[in-house]
Amino acid sequence: MHTKKRIGVFTPIKATFASNAIVRELLPERTVEELYELLDANSGIEYYKDLDPHKSVIENGKVYCGDICVSDLDLFFWYYLPDYDPTSFEFQVLETVSRRTKVSPNPQGLVRSMDKFTAHSALKNAGLPTPDFALFPATDTAYAKKLFKKWGTLLLKPRLGKFGHGILKIDSEGMLRDAIAYAASSHPDPLQIFVERFEENDMDRWISATNIGGQTLFGYRKKSTKFVDGWKVYDEEFKGGEAFYVDPSPVENIASAAAKALGADIVGFDCIYVTSRKEYLIVDENTFPGIYEDCFEQAGKGSLAENFYRIITESLKVA
Repeated sequence: MHTKKRIGVFTPIKATFASNAIVRELLPERTVEELYELLDANSGIEYYKDLDPHKSVIENGKVYCGDICVSDLDLFFWYYLPDYDPTSFEFQVLETVSRRTKVSPNPQGLVRSMDKFTAHSALKNAGLPTPDFALFPATDTAYAKKLFKKWGTLLLKPRLGKFGHGILKIDSEGMLRDAIAYAASSHPDPLQIFVERFEENDMDRWISATNIGGQTLFGYRKKSTKFVDGWKVYDEEFKGGEAFYVDPSPVENIASAAAKALGADIVGFDCIYVTSRKEYLIVDENTFPGIYEDCFEQAGKGSLAENFYRIITESLKVA
């Protein structure tokens, strides 16, 4: 007699009304319904839905949500936008669950990917192409000056940034000095500065690749309305969208290798084509990548729900 695999699910549905605020819910209702239909059709799986990490408690090293011990399940699958703070309660919940059972997206890969410094470091150590980058104390102005003379134009980036917010292009030594001083003056703790070497690139060859469960499913490119100053993607209202399908094959191999290096089961990569080097570089790691329905359709590699279901069944080793 075969015992059913027991899983927990938290996939809140995105509201249909417009909002200028960052929302936690990311999935359309049809995607969630389709995922439940696939789970219902599998006789080897029993699932408990709406197990919200925010409404959970941790007791003696186990996580409970209502009457369900999430830690005793065979898998916990979730998908929503969490607080970008690895020390937050919800990350403590996910991390605690992962010590006893499988969690997808796995919190270790997520935390590694959401921090631009740790993500770039993991990719660089795996021999994958990224821009040159550096991390240094804000007090080390001598190193900042040395770096600018060595690399020229720099990009000052927040380590936990998203939607293109907070990225500053540094074109002069004085601008670098003043930007660091300004950031440090409003920061209560000793500040670390993360910078990248700016690379001239062909924006018409920009590709963002979405990877789910180890497979690079499709590429997309933002429309011109999302590009600002001729060099970066910027989403003022945190809405996403305004993208169209592109062939991911030029970056498919490096995107799949990057997902493996990060240990991330759902992740995306922004890739630029550097004209002087004639190669693609990964300039950003997206822990919640583009999940555009039309891109899934054009790629022909299954819907978002079907790919979520694939992650679940492969993790459980059930058909």
